Amino acid sequence: MPPPPRARATPELPDELMEEVLLRIRPDDPVGLLRAALACKQWHSFIADPDFRRRRLSLSLHGAAPPMLGVIVSVWDDGDRRPFARYVPTSSYVPPRADHRDWMLSDARHGRVLLRRCIEWEYWDFTVWNPITDQMLELPKPSDSLGRNGSMKASVLCAAIGVRVSKDMFTCIYSSESDAWSKPAYDSYPYYNLGWEDDGLGWERSVLVGNALYLVLRRYDNILECDLGTRKISIIKLPYVRTETTSAGFVRIELTTMEDGQLGFARVEGSHELCLWLRNGDNGVAGWSLCKVIDLKKLFPLVNSICLMNCLVGFADGISVAFLEVDRELFTVDIKSGLKKKIVEGCSISYAAPYFNFCTSALVVSSRDDGPRVGT
Repeated sequence: MPPPPRARATPELPDELMEEVLLRIRPDDPVGLLRAALACKQWHSFIADPDFRRRRLSLSLHGAAPPMLGVIVSVWDDGDRRPFARYVPTSSYVPPRADHRDWMLSDARHGRVLLRRCIEWEYWDFTVWNPITDQMLELPKPSDSLGRNGSMKASVLCAAIGVRVSKDMFTCIYSSESDAWSKPAYDSYPYYNLGWEDDGLGWERSVLVGNALYLVLRRYDNILECDLGTRKISIIKLPYVRTETTSAGFVRIELTTMEDGQLGFARVEGSHELCLWLRNGDNGVAGWSLCKVIDLKKLFPLVNSICLMNCLVGFADGISVAFLEVDRELFTVDIKSGLKKKIVEGCSISYAAPYFNFCTSALVVSSRDDGPRVGT
């Protein structure tokens, strides 16, 4: 009886095809790319190549939005009442980091987190934090001639922008290329003479829509619009709160952008209704429309309505996800489905922001390894 035929060896994929396969590992599955780098030396060499990293980044930027790798939160220590910034991972890619005491979240965008020092509130002390590498870069302070009075807010663009509200508002833009702040562009604050000089800028995150930056005011019945081209500042009035017992102001809001880039904001109305409002324009007149209402009592039936009135602590741009702090636990609530998910517990969170980033830093880490630890 003749011996069985020898099994034919599976032909190896050409390098070009193998590289194309690795390029298409989903951006929201960064661990898959790391596992591929550790599988064999050939795949490791593909992934460690700078051209591969550039191609993958290019595909990500022109394709799906970057995944949410975690949440940045501002936490108040129950012991000494000192604030600190914390990274809470929602994926296995970036591990938890050490807390940054005396820093609070100011903004997060483009994979960068902007923190503000909380020891001396009047100073322009800001640092840019990368949770992936845990590196911090402290920004230089603007000129002392700008003064220290009034309230101020900084936001992350491709650079950083600072806005201060007082009798005369001004904006400054920080450029990482020159490592310096621009000259201030001044504008008048239209409500100052009405006795609203206490209507400073809130700690809530700003949002970027087109060429305009939108910021929250502390009274919560208006927002600031800053045109980044002209640096002209204007006021946009918000709709009244949908309740007969609560005034229009002083109900916290969180600005957001929708998937189509439309400006919106969320707030809790009527003590336990999470409402999402969108800005629209009819006949050239900009207005607001209520597009979604979620009954929080159905999601948290055992929680007192009073505790739900101030539970909104953040909102994720573009994916319609709200961050709620309920009984010292942080939850996400999907506005589309109404489903909730617990993120972290055991801390008092005042502000939360999503951390979106493409996982190209994983490739840098893998390229620094001596070689794969699994396989050949």
